[in-house]
Amino acid sequence: MINQLESELDSNFKNFEQEILELNKISENYNNLLETLKESEAKYRFITENSADIIFQLDKDYKVVYVNPADEKLRGYKKEEILGLSIWEFIEPKTRDQVHKMISYKKENNIPFTKPICFQFPTLHKKGYYIWFEVNINPILDSQNNITGYNAISRDITLRKKYEEEIQTKNKELKEANEAKDKFFSIIAHDLRSPYQGLMGIVSILMNEFDSMSKKMANDYLELLNKSVRSQYNLLEDLLSWSKIQSGKMKCIPKKINLLDGINSAITNLIPNAQNKNLNIEINVNKYLSIYADPDMFNLLARNLLSNAIKFTGNSGKIEILTGNLNNDIYVEIKDSGIGIEKEDIGKLFRMDISFSMPGTNSEKGSGLGLLLCKEIIDKHNGKIWVESKFGEGSSFKFIFPKDEDN
Repeated sequence: MINQLESELDSNFKNFEQEILELNKISENYNNLLETLKESEAKYRFITENSADIIFQLDKDYKVVYVNPADEKLRGYKKEEILGLSIWEFIEPKTRDQVHKMISYKKENNIPFTKPICFQFPTLHKKGYYIWFEVNINPILDSQNNITGYNAISRDITLRKKYEEEIQTKNKELKEANEAKDKFFSIIAHDLRSPYQGLMGIVSILMNEFDSMSKKMANDYLELLNKSVRSQYNLLEDLLSWSKIQSGKMKCIPKKINLLDGINSAITNLIPNAQNKNLNIEINVNKYLSIYADPDMFNLLARNLLSNAIKFTGNSGKIEILTGNLNNDIYVEIKDSGIGIEKEDIGKLFRMDISFSMPGTNSEKGSGLGLLLCKEIIDKHNGKIWVESKFGEGSSFKFIFPKDEDN
């Protein structure tokens, strides 16, 4: 009997020892798991606390129960100012309603929340200005698939939004420029083609009737032919110059040039035209005044504006070239006593999408391309050009180039 009891006690003791060993193993595993969890929590906390993105944890009513320090860096709010507040206080109502609809739709249709809900919105910084955020929000679900809270990560995308807006603006400008350029080419094609019918008509008359017509009539036809050919040549010259500027083949290399020398150089080839109309050209420019401009482009600009002044000024009229000061800038003015421009037509100048030209006082023709060329040259120099005119009293074209600091 005693031996049997001893045997049972010995067996129970061994079982007890085994259970103690198992409990020790469980305890060791638990401690290891606890240590792993602590390490994991430390890593998670380190990542969360040092993240450049704002990390929120919300309850089921969207109230903030945790926010990392990035919120103070990005939006200026301390943690104590945010905890307990609804996240919707920082989000515009339109965005809030969209997010509510997305969450409700998934819940009502039993669609699993396998991916975060992503949305973008502007939010107010504590200092009063708006910044853009992209938010990924993910519901926290219990075993019954009920939402118990939300995890949310917010990233500052203000710079990205700025670049997107700039790209959209540039694309819009490029589209408008291409449309205007297409229309412009259509206009130029018409201007290039139309005069040739007249030219061919004059040539045909001269070929068929030259022997029978008087010398005066022949000279009249030849004069018409000469004017038409010169007009076409000037159009082609302007078109070639414009295309070179557009394509970058005519490089803009500004340097210091004497303003008076530049004007005298531009006017040289136009003197015969002015003499034919007995025009008085006065140049009132300080001989020491200089500007920064590309010499070839300045010559082209001055020549076009002076040519226009000669074209639209009647016989024995007057053209003045002078300078003035405007907001500490020096402007050049080419003023004529010609026919002037109607008020409603001034806005049509310098525009690529509108074909506007008028015949000169001696029926000289033009295409309006010369002024477009002037505008391109001024833009290349970051300058400014404008016109002041009164119909019947003449016009004044003014332009500004960057001035020489030594003036």
